[in-house]
Amino acid sequence: MSKIICVDGRLLNNFSGIRALINPMLAELIKQRPAVDFVILLDAALTHQEFNFPNVRFVIVPRMKGLPHFIGKIIYDLFSFPAAIRKLDPDLFFAPYYDLWIPKTKRGVNIISVYDLCFWKMAKMYPLKSRLYHRLILSLNLKRKPVIMTISYSSQKDLMEEFKLQQKPQIIYCSYRPAWDGLIFSQDEIQAVRQKYGFKPDKRYFLYTAGLDYRKNVRGMLEAYAKFTLQEKNIDLIFTGPAKEDRNLNQTLAELGLQEKVVLTGKLSERELGIVYKEFASAVVNFSFFEGFGLSNLEALSTGLPLVCSDIPVFREVVGDKAIFCDPYKLESMVAGLFAVLGHKKSEAQFQPDERFNFKSNSQKFVDFISSYLG
Repeated sequence: MSKIICVDGRLLNNFSGIRALINPMLAELIKQRPAVDFVILLDAALTHQEFNFPNVRFVIVPRMKGLPHFIGKIIYDLFSFPAAIRKLDPDLFFAPYYDLWIPKTKRGVNIISVYDLCFWKMAKMYPLKSRLYHRLILSLNLKRKPVIMTISYSSQKDLMEEFKLQQKPQIIYCSYRPAWDGLIFSQDEIQAVRQKYGFKPDKRYFLYTAGLDYRKNVRGMLEAYAKFTLQEKNIDLIFTGPAKEDRNLNQTLAELGLQEKVVLTGKLSERELGIVYKEFASAVVNFSFFEGFGLSNLEALSTGLPLVCSDIPVFREVVGDKAIFCDPYKLESMVAGLFAVLGHKKSEAQFQPDERFNFKSNSQKFVDFISSYLG
């Protein structure tokens, strides 16, 4: 009888840091374990072909319609989705994120990923409802003593200190393996991206790709950038991701007079993002208060771009001395960082990620880690 690995696939279906980390490694695990049946549970049809293997099947667990969002989420995460896991009774269940209640199956091992403790370390930044919900879910899951995976020594340290864990979480670093790696983009393709997003040939661009979460310090970054533009007129800011329709962001841009200085691209395809990194960005900005890793920092280094970022432990862990560091709580420090990064040019020889972030070694580490609990 074949062994069954069940995977929570809800977050593997969008353009996120979790997808960037997990999808390539999960695909490698599926390839290396052809005798194992993989069942990927989804809340909607898969939008990509990364898991198109004969030993994979997809099961959609539909969400209830007509309910208020938060009530529907509670029912789905605590009852509907766990019921689907219990019905499968897998030999191993893998959750790329901890935000659902993971049931105890008859024969299985549960492995969950905890990337950071933002709802603990930065609690006051989050709405009470969201904060309590995530704390409850992780607490319920930890009572079942799952195996934990995380993405940095900083996060491992936080987890050990906060929960007094008996077993250290396994660290699997993010790896640099975007779709554009090693590709040369045609001039027609580059020009199409320039026209689509209105990038001007006489402008230089800072690039921000880290999202809108509360801990990202978006307001602080934009205030620093607004002050920077009082002296430096020729640097615009590219802001990627689902930000175009965000009311708070647009209100902030209006308050700071930045509507004409910030390019809101919306979600980019991976190839478009590669072109933005390689052809249009002059530097990457990331003034987050708190992170588990900071994927945009690694993307910056990997494409040879200068990086200005927060002086927080995990960023020091990941990028060492290969960035300009700022205090994200001090406006003048961030403004100084933006001016300082102008003096740094793109240099692929200088800004190369080290062996910790090698995809081949990290994916094999992930395969061996999961396999060790499968037998």
